[in-house]
Amino acid sequence: MLPVRLDDLDDETIAIVESSLPASAVEFVRLIGLRATLALLAEFGGMEFTLPKSAAGPGGARFDQIAGAIG
Repeated sequence: MLPVRLDDLDDETIAIVESSLPASAVEFVRLIGLRATLALLAEFGGMEFTLPKSAAGPGGARFDQIAGAIG
């Protein structure tokens, strides 16, 4: 859980947070938004894995974990 609520941050602070992220995370922000990216990092930060395309198939368990983290 984040120590502060994202909703409580002003635009300047959000920009600082985004600029502090690695390029791969910035791409996630572009695709799914900052809130979901931070949730993903909180849950899986430091792990390396392939993103599954759907819940069906061999990546189904990971898909469910990701969906649970970001909603």
